[in-house]
Amino acid sequence: MDVQFGLGEAGDEGAQIGHTGECARAGARRANLPTMAYDVELADRIRAAMSGIEGVAEKAMFGGLAFLVHGHMALAAAGKGSMMARVDPAQAPELLQRKGVGPMEMKGRGMTGWLLVEQEAVDTEAELREWVQRCVAFVATLPPKPAKATRPRALHPRV
Repeated sequence: MDVQFGLGEAGDEGAQIGHTGECARAGARRANLPTMAYDVELADRIRAAMSGIEGVAEKAMFGGLAFLVHGHMALAAAGKGSMMARVDPAQAPELLQRKGVGPMEMKGRGMTGWLLVEQEAVDTEAELREWVQRCVAFVATLPPKPAKATRPRALHPRV
């Protein structure tokens, strides 16, 4: 999935955030638009580790790039090589003992079932795969997301 930054009609100058991180950031700077705050290289590594998993979607959220599985956010690439990881809250105390793993906070509030995993904890592909598998396994235990209701269309076009 590409996230587009731009103004006006399609084809106007903007930037696409996807597999070409540096090019995309340069395009956003030229258009005087904000760049993404997440680590593009980590996002690419997560994307590769999640290839083959059914129901994966990407969504720009919280200044990062979230990876959702069947609508449930499993993890997200954040800044400086760190990632947000959704885990079984019962496993969190044990996981917090690992080097480079801390509690996830937003606006000063702890987020139950979420951990902040620093770059040092996912340096190798094996370490990253372990976290991806853990997060995907946990969100698979969650109830299915309800289908979003669609807004009824007007019978007559607006004038």
